[in-house]
Amino acid sequence: MPTPVNVWVYTSPGLSRPLPAQLSPPVPPLLPAQADGVHLVPGFNGLGAPWWDAEATGLLTGMTLGTRLENVARAAVESVAFQVNDLVLAIREATGEAEVLSVDGGATVNSSLMQLQADISGIPVRRPATADLSALGAAHLAGLAAGLWTTAELDALPRPQNEFTSTAGAQWRASEVAAWHAAVQRARYRPTAQADART
Repeated sequence: MPTPVNVWVYTSPGLSRPLPAQLSPPVPPLLPAQADGVHLVPGFNGLGAPWWDAEATGLLTGMTLGTRLENVARAAVESVAFQVNDLVLAIREATGEAEVLSVDGGATVNSSLMQLQADISGIPVRRPATADLSALGAAHLAGLAAGLWTTAELDALPRPQNEFTSTAGAQWRASEVAAWHAAVQRARYRPTAQADART
């Protein structure tokens, strides 16, 4: 299922050019290495976990006269990693543990996104050789029900995967996450209603 940020990018004139399908696998050839201070908070229908703020709005912040469409597209890609990291932080706060992030789904074919995720979260990101594990799991369950294989045989199957480890320092990570959270707070900002001074 497409995420709100995918839908917004693909339906925005000019943005789909620098950001091809599936968040530009394997490496976005037209995207800059950084969003140059631009942040996209995709609160188009509010923000879900861990914020649970139905009144949050979509926000594009940090733009200057030098901002290009490619920077906005890069910010859209980065927003995926920042949102996942918000969940990692929530897990750490609740349990004290978050040692490895196992991923799947269409966006995981983007190796640059997976490396960014590892850098932002500061933990290894493990990507299976099969991107769509839901379909594979359904096939395994169907085979079990039909008697084609046993649970032991499934457990013995090889599970090849790629692992991405962080190459970023703690100071960079803290700065990036702080800037993202500042953008999220702007997206959640609701000014207090004030009486019109003219009345």
